[in-house]
Amino acid sequence: MSDQTKLKEVFAGEYWLADVIKQLLEDNHIPAFLNNQYLGTVAPYLADAGGMPHVTIVVNETEAAKALRLIDDYQNGSPADEIAD
Repeated sequence: MSDQTKLKEVFAGEYWLADVIKQLLEDNHIPAFLNNQYLGTVAPYLADAGGMPHVTIVVNETEAAKALRLIDDYQNGSPADEIAD
């Protein structure tokens, strides 16, 4: 059995929104990491080549389902007090 943590992508989009969602996840005790956060702001034409989103968020695979629910609730306008555990 491997002791390595498996990460799963749960969001892809513009930096400003990825940063907001990362904070939402961390406020709900889900460690989250941004990929391409600097490339997406300094040279978005490189990170966005071929129409791909600038920045992605990854979380531990075991937290992915909870993270996806939180993101979906946030994007559909659920109040923060209903989201937090």
